[in-house]
Order: sequence, then structure tokens, then C-alpha cells
Amino acid sequence: MWWSVNINLVKLMSEQIEKLKGFIPRSRSNAINRCYYTPESASHVVDVFDEMIKTGEDKNVMSDKIGLKPTSLYLKFQDGLKWLCENHPTRQEVYSLFRMRVKITKTDWGLRIYFKNNIANTIMKNTLTKESLTWKDRFDEWFKTAQQYDIFEEENVIVTDTQKEYVINVMSGLNSPTAQVQITSNTVKVMR
Repeated sequence: MWWSVNINLVKLMSEQIEKLKGFIPRSRSNAINRCYYTPESASHVVDVFDEMIKTGEDKNVMSDKIGLKPTSLYLKFQDGLKWLCENHPTRQEVYSLFRMRVKITKTDWGLRIYFKNNIANTIMKNTLTKESLTWKDRFDEWFKTAQQYDIFEEENVIVTDTQKEYVINVMSGLNSPTAQVQITSNTVKVMR
């Protein structure tokens, strides 16, 4: 008897809970109003994003030219990009990668859209490119005047397979018993 009372009590409590669920307000903290999550907003911002993808340059967007306040402009660009990532018919992956690599910042005058770590990446890229382009030129100049047992050595450079083959071909054409070549992906050491 005692057992059956508890079962009935549990049934009664679950029925009351089900009735009360309709009166409990849902939390709106997870709900986000995305008023610019539309194809129209995406069509307004897609040109800016496509130009950034094409050129790799940061963009400043003035809110007074668009006719929106900076906060509205920020929401339009954020929601437009989100819409492109989720709904673009052919380039969803491109916009998703783009979204991960850029930051949209609201300012007093509008938006600054920039690639994350752009300055550091540019400096590193330019330094590596300069080094990899010039070491081969320095090798060619050295080779013109080098005597037997002269050494050419470069470190912290990028060596491509084509460049490696070039140096090996030049040195093998000497038919010199003292010629030696040691090349890794970032060092070149040659003895004539």
C-alpha cells in the first residue's frame, strides 16, 4: 500500500509539472536577433569581402557613406558574412575560411575589417621571399669569380626543388674533383 501511494504521488507530480511548463517563461539569453541575416544584407557586403579575398588587403568601411550607424553596420557585416558562410550556393567554404581569418571591428567612424595577424605574416612573408630570391643571385655572382676551394654558404633561406636542381646542375657541369654541394630546405653550402 505504501508503495502504491508513492507511485500515485509521482504520477500526480509529473502531471502538475507538465501543466506548469506552459507558464514558465523560456530564457531569451540564447536567442539572438539577427535582423540582417538575409540575402539582401549578404548582397550588400559580398563585394567588400570578395575584394578582400582577391587582394588580401584590409578594408575600412565608413558608416556615413552607407547611411547606417556603426553598430548597425557592424551587425549587417557580421550577419551578412554568416549568411554567406551558411547559404551561398557555391562558395560556402571560401567564406567560412575567410570568416575565420578576418576580424571585424566597430569604430566611431564605421568598420575596420582586417586579416588577423596580417602585419606579422606580411613581414615574415616579405623577409622569406627576399631571402629566397636573392640567395640564388648571390650564388650566380659568386660562381662567376670563384676559384677552386672557394666556399659559398647561405643559411636561413628557402630552397625550392628547382633551385636545388639548378645549383647541382651548375656544379656538376664543372667536372671538378673538389666541387661539393650540400643543400637542405633552408641552407646552401657549395665548394668549387
